[in-house]
Amino acid sequence: MQDQSALLDLVADGFLEAQKPTVFRDAANAFLDNSELRAVACPKLIKALILRVEGRQSGSDALIAAYALEALFRLSLEDRRTKLQTLLLFDGLKSDDDGLFAQHAARIVGVAYHQWGDTQLRDILVRLQANDEAADEAAFELGMIAFANALNATDMVEIETGMQEARALFRSVLRRDAIRLDAEVQVALIDIVLSFSAGGDEGFSVRVAKLGCLLAERHDQVGIGRAPCWLKPRMDREVEWWSLLRLLRSVNDDIDRESWRYAGKVMEQVLAIYDAEYTVGIGSALHSLFAPRIEAAFVRRKGLAAHLHDFLEDEEWTPAERPVAQLLRERVAKRAEEGFSARIADEDGTFPALSAVLENRELLSQVSAKNSKLWPQSGRGLSTSFASEQANASAMSSKCSGLIFPMTGSISRRGRPTNRFGSL
Repeated sequence: MQDQSALLDLVADGFLEAQKPTVFRDAANAFLDNSELRAVACPKLIKALILRVEGRQSGSDALIAAYALEALFRLSLEDRRTKLQTLLLFDGLKSDDDGLFAQHAARIVGVAYHQWGDTQLRDILVRLQANDEAADEAAFELGMIAFANALNATDMVEIETGMQEARALFRSVLRRDAIRLDAEVQVALIDIVLSFSAGGDEGFSVRVAKLGCLLAERHDQVGIGRAPCWLKPRMDREVEWWSLLRLLRSVNDDIDRESWRYAGKVMEQVLAIYDAEYTVGIGSALHSLFAPRIEAAFVRRKGLAAHLHDFLEDEEWTPAERPVAQLLRERVAKRAEEGFSARIADEDGTFPALSAVLENRELLSQVSAKNSKLWPQSGRGLSTSFASEQANASAMSSKCSGLIFPMTGSISRRGRPTNRFGSL
């Protein structure tokens, strides 16, 4: 036992005395990867790591302190007491800390926020924004927090506001460092999601393809060195996003068609997007973003609604998305009953004033009452009025025909106008 205790003291002293950042980092990784050694030496190692963080200085020692903070964070993911000690160290971070240390600390604090959800960690990142060398990293992590909060919001205003806030923070990072691929990827993600929600556009597929290139380049960049294990969930999330966006590209092309040639395949893709919050587990707000457009498409296009009905009537059609299809059919039926509200984002949205009038039943009833006074009260009066109007129209037509036909063409042998503009 004495020999073991002496050996553990020697290991702890090594972490206290190490002067080369790469040696310290590799030793910490080797220690943390060995579960047996970690179980017996963890208390002494934690003390050594805390001392390296608290006694940080500039230069190479600042990088060692950053590696020590990272090691403590990894240990805190498994132990509650270490978590509390790490949170105290986070709270002690200052805006005037060494820039190299502050950069690493900002990234660790940002990941810790997503792990623990402690709102005070966001305040620490705001504080680190005042550090000129760490401002980019702090802004990026604040953007990731805003994006995550938007993806888990329930109100559309809150969702869109959060995404715009996140986008502004990522853009601020790119203004300072134009080659930050991680920030560029996040901006592209937000733009694509909001574009699909709004109805897509001609450049949608191009933007998705460009994002695929960015993600490939970023993963090549990260793969040059050893990515920290605590960043793996973030890297996995980017892979999930890419899977979702490839589906979005296909659905964006198909959702506005009257019917589908390969209806089974397309329907499963549409349902995966409709149920995106569970398909990829990125955030509950995805359903709020994607569902209105998909539901409106099924309301407007009878061919798509027929596909959905036919599949649900087929008892042998049993994909995992069948319950989602049933929910979609219920929502489509409800929206169809609501009338004009399902069309506001499309046809009626082009004429907002007219849409408002058509939806105002009280105003329509007043218009109907006024018009009823203008119509003849008897059937005989109505037919007389109609005959008079028809005679006037015929007379006006004969007077105008000599003016209209010379402008649009000549009279054919059968008495029909021929179009001279066809040759143009």
